[in-house]
Amino acid sequence: MPKINTRSPYFINYSIANLDSVVLQIYIYTGAPHGAIIGTPEYTLNSTAIDNKVQFEISELIKDFIPGKNNGTYTPTLADENYATVYVDTRLIPTVSGAAQSPIDTLALRAFLGYGYFTEGANPQNNQALLQSNKTIIKPYSKNIRIACDVDLADHVEIYNGANLLQSFNVSGTDAEKQIKYFSISDEISIDSFTQQLEADGYTVEPNDCLENFLCNLIWLPATSAVVTNDNGVNDQIFFKEIYNPPYTCYKLTFRNKFGALQDLYFFGNSSKQMRTTKEQFKSNILVDGSYEVFNPQEKLFTKQGEESMKLNSGYYPEDYNEVFKQLFLSEQVYIEYEDDLFGVIIKSSSLSYKTRLTDKLINYTVEIEFANDAINNIR
Repeated sequence: MPKINTRSPYFINYSIANLDSVVLQIYIYTGAPHGAIIGTPEYTLNSTAIDNKVQFEISELIKDFIPGKNNGTYTPTLADENYATVYVDTRLIPTVSGAAQSPIDTLALRAFLGYGYFTEGANPQNNQALLQSNKTIIKPYSKNIRIACDVDLADHVEIYNGANLLQSFNVSGTDAEKQIKYFSISDEISIDSFTQQLEADGYTVEPNDCLENFLCNLIWLPATSAVVTNDNGVNDQIFFKEIYNPPYTCYKLTFRNKFGALQDLYFFGNSSKQMRTTKEQFKSNILVDGSYEVFNPQEKLFTKQGEESMKLNSGYYPEDYNEVFKQLFLSEQVYIEYEDDLFGVIIKSSSLSYKTRLTDKLINYTVEIEFANDAINNIR
């Protein structure tokens, strides 16, 4: 069944001799796929035929029904509105030579918050079981690994440490909101570190510099590779490379990639945080009875606010991460894990220079981000 990637156009075309017009009904829903058209359509479109042809573009309409929030759990649920997939049923009702024809129904199209490139042509599909472009995952020793799969295309996932099988998962699911499934070595997909694992088990971890340094270099979940097998028996093999004892604070960005899946990207290099302020001021009248007090300022601030940003350096990455950074820059949803909290950010950098090992030797990317909130709480 075709897939709709809602950040790119998706066209529905219809043509027949003596075609007058076509009504298109669009039904968008979550949960189990429908076996027949039911309910009330979210949209009803009407197009007059030209040269016996009509064309509808529907992806933007569907995108409004996909919340795609990220609360750090990596488990899509309706209650949290953190899912990035829905089902779409369509009904075409053509009118030929003045007479309405029997409706043409298409059921359970899957819609993702993904996109295709211009070179991939119209109605891009992203038809692969593994929902990421890179085949190497680089992470700190102390962090979890997450692999996103398309439940309709993937069959099973296996995680190895050398030749030893650590975890094996069968991939399945029919609900619309669970068409992307994440797998990790940890039993809990949302747990990101050994500290969180201890806290989830009921222990209390008292923070101190020595313990933090130890945990940052702890090989918490030893694994070297994973194999994602699709329904046709074809394997995608992913290799894990772990960074030991990074000299700088490591930051994790999570972004929604071209497949509509959340993907983690770590920055190991030297990073810095900045703040710029904005203000509105006015000149007040401080004169009272022909005199004034010199400590009473004439220029007063009406409002003052701050916007925080960071400059992140990736550290050294292999060349196949060029595509990952490209998708980061094109993402509409980016988050940073900062001081044990998850914050939305905006990629402030507007240009990306692709790097190669031949010309650049060691590949490091510098990315400027801006926190997607003001420094002072002004939510009213």
